[in-house]
Amino acid sequence: KVKVHYTGAYMGVIGVSTKPTPSFSYSYSWHSGDDKYVGDGSIEKPSGVSRWMNNDIIQFDLDCDNHTLTMTNLRTQETDVIQGLPKGQLFPYFGLLKGDSAEIV
Repeated sequence: KVKVHYTGAYMGVIGVSTKPTPSFSYSYSWHSGDDKYVGDGSIEKPSGVSRWMNNDIIQFDLDCDNHTLTMTNLRTQETDVIQGLPKGQLFPYFGLLKGDSAEIV
């Protein structure tokens, strides 16, 4: 679970990446503005989870057997799934904006 802290209108991006170097191009992640990134640089909109608020707790469930990553906003109970994660090593990904932070809880 990740607690998000942000100061502006948008928080940035949280998810997983196929490379340890931060880049939207390699991420399977969600943006607080309702975008979903699916690994090849493409964006799906809407993501299924509406805008998060400061101090929301976001739960991530990684299912390695089924190659899925599920995101749930515990405040709203909205859930979205990214399917088709690649086999191999995945890294936590936080693409935060200046002044933002993510806390593992």
